[in-house]
Amino acid sequence: MQQTIKTRHGRTLIVPTPEEDAAINAGIAADPDTHEVTDAELARMRRMGEDARALTPHDPVTLRMSCRVIGPQ
Repeated sequence: MQQTIKTRHGRTLIVPTPEEDAAINAGIAADPDTHEVTDAELARMRRMGEDARALTPHDPVTLRMSCRVIGPQ
């Protein structure tokens, strides 16, 4: 039976076997356009949108338009 991990969002991920993991790493090593991310690179990364929301706050806006402008729905 395959090992699985449940995410915070309820998704179930299948953990690769050691053989599959070795094949994945061999594919990464063979591809000249990519590399495996180091721990130092991973530490410098941040999730998309987390800091952007704090730096550029948005205000909600309501816009009323004539149905002739929008067209039939």
